[in-house]
Amino acid sequence: MSMADNQKTDGELNYKQVLHKIKKMMVDGVLKSKAPFHLVNLANVGGDGSPEVRVVVNRRVDFKTRTVIFHTDYRSSKVEEMVKNDSISMLFYSKEDKIQVRLRGKATIHHKDDLTSERWEATGNNSRRCYLQEQGSSSTLNDDGEISYSEDHDYGYENFAVVEMKFNSLEYLFLKNTGHKRLHFNWNEKNKVEVSELAP
Repeated sequence: MSMADNQKTDGELNYKQVLHKIKKMMVDGVLKSKAPFHLVNLANVGGDGSPEVRVVVNRRVDFKTRTVIFHTDYRSSKVEEMVKNDSISMLFYSKEDKIQVRLRGKATIHHKDDLTSERWEATGNNSRRCYLQEQGSSSTLNDDGEISYSEDHDYGYENFAVVEMKFNSLEYLFLKNTGHKRLHFNWNEKNKVEVSELAP
């Protein structure tokens, strides 16, 4: 059933209001470092075919294009993994609101293009330091355990990447002691959203 045709309520929220609330929480996660949706659990397929889960920072959300972006080190293993298999999932959770949101979609790796240039310019010096380390992310350190850093910000940009996820599936779970609510939003090839109410 289409969202426009169904006004069934979830508590006092209809499907449109649920989606609006999710959008607001995700955007707040970009703008506020202490917001529940600022840190996101990322799941992808590892290089050996096993599942991998990591925490990443929510950097931008655009519901018009259905995209979420986060930053990463281009040398990290997850970049190689997502190039090999671009299917990924993201999990957002708010303990306070008792809301869980799961996204499923495809990842695109951006490296030394217009998007990475824009995001690098918007990145503060403290965050840039992560990409100035001369040892690649997840690489084995020497016995002394020392990490060396370059002072060349151009070197940092070489290691900087942006991952853009385009999602076509969103699942919302509202935890409530009187009965959980689960909704599934799916966007078809014509960009029309279909909503199903699922057993919690």
